[in-house]
Amino acid sequence: MSRATQILSRMSEARGSRIARIHGVTTRHYGDTGQTQMHVDWEDEKGRRDTTSGDPNNAHMQALAARGAREGVPHRRDDW
Repeated sequence: MSRATQILSRMSEARGSRIARIHGVTTRHYGDTGQTQMHVDWEDEKGRRDTTSGDPNNAHMQALAARGAREGVPHRRDDW
């Protein structure tokens, strides 16, 4: 199965599932490219875990980070 098919399959399976718990929030600055990304590790209502990554200025990523903060998940920041 191709990588694209795997991703689409996971997206299809996730439809109808909601994030039940945030496990980790990390904002990472990549020194080699100068890019900064936020990574949010989460678990859905069906017990499946996944990670959502994106620009930390994106409203969706900020909402996930805020939810993590409300749930008491520490927000890590690191440089690679």
